Amino acid sequence: MTLRIAKGVPDLLKYLEDNGVELSLSTIYRLIRKQEIPFKRINTQTLLFDLNKIDRWIVGDDE
Repeated sequence: MTLRIAKGVPDLLKYLEDNGVELSLSTIYRLIRKQEIPFKRINTQTLLFDLNKIDRWIVGDDE
């Protein structure tokens, strides 16, 4: 499986919109704060999102 990454919330937001998932910026930040969406923090300002995990999260299989 190819590693697909979104770097930062704006890239994630665009990916979600392109795939028919409409979430606001504030909702995404809330999900991050509550750790309800899969992400990795690589430093204090950079978040990475594994899009394979995001795809599973969208359909509710985020294990």
